[in-house]
Amino acid sequence: MLSTHIESNHHSRFVIIWSHILFALAAFGTLRIALLIKAWPEVSHTVLSGIYIFGLGLFYDLAFISYFCIPFVLFILIVPDKLYHSRVNRFLTYAMSLAVIYGLYFSGTAEWLFWEEFGTRFNFISVDYLIYRHEVAQNIYESYPLIPILAALLVAAVLTFVLIKKRLAEALKAVEPFHRRFQQALPFFIGPLLAIFFVGQSLRTLSPNNYVNELASNGPYQFVAAFRNNELDYKAFYIQGDDAKLSPLLRDHLRQAHQKFTNEQVFDIRREIEPSGTSERLNVVLITVESLSAKYLKRFGSPSGDTPFMDQWYREGLLFTNCFATGTRTTRGLEAITLSIPPTPGRSVVKRPDNAHM
Repeated sequence: MLSTHIESNHHSRFVIIWSHILFALAAFGTLRIALLIKAWPEVSHTVLSGIYIFGLGLFYDLAFISYFCIPFVLFILIVPDKLYHSRVNRFLTYAMSLAVIYGLYFSGTAEWLFWEEFGTRFNFISVDYLIYRHEVAQNIYESYPLIPILAALLVAAVLTFVLIKKRLAEALKAVEPFHRRFQQALPFFIGPLLAIFFVGQSLRTLSPNNYVNELASNGPYQFVAAFRNNELDYKAFYIQGDDAKLSPLLRDHLRQAHQKFTNEQVFDIRREIEPSGTSERLNVVLITVESLSAKYLKRFGSPSGDTPFMDQWYREGLLFTNCFATGTRTTRGLEAITLSIPPTPGRSVVKRPDNAHM
């Protein structure tokens, strides 16, 4: 009995944490190499770029891991031995381990597919995918063999769990006093604090090659950052034109008789309008309806007859059929109707700060 007790002291509860950290680093590194191979024609082939990709990439990987580990470290630190050595905790540890491994495989696969479509790590587009999951899930289900992919990831996760289960079982037998556990937990608390002050988005913009910057990033870290910032880099995702050429084209499109532009600033379309006839005081009523799709109207094929008055309006008034949606949500329609602007990357103007006086 004494020898068994002494042997168990050679193990630590935190072997559980470190085992998953090493696996996560291996998973992130493998994905980074795979993405680098895929983007090879687009990246700059220099030693400095390689150091930047893998050095800064490891930095971001550790930052994300340090945040992710906090609740698990706290549990391992404070849970008493009786509960820690119980069957309940053993089951929960195994289940959580399998979930973490599966999550890493799932995240890596999702990143690969996202990169194939957008050529970047997770960004605000992926946040929109999560928020509007009904539409996106249906699209993904139709585009990819989702069930076989998820099943394959589960098999891979189970096999990986089997490989590390022995280490977990040994760590679950560890007997450590609180002061020793606290010493081992201390680095896990320092890591997130350092990450808060020294890790930010500015680090991943040092290279002039956007592919190099993306490869040096960490997908889950970028996902959380995108969720927090609610922004998308317009110049990185939209084709740009020459403002000096586009501004006159815009003015020519808007130029009419009895109108005079007030200045020559780029894209400034403010103009003085001289009335050509007697003014009329018309009553204009603008009605906006939440989530009213054309499919509910009789004019566009609905047999229900749920909108009799609107069905009457299109016969008595003007019907504009050559219209296009400016986005997938009602807020996009509101900003289009009230401001006549196209959709902006990230959140709509309606939900952005400092949107008054527009």
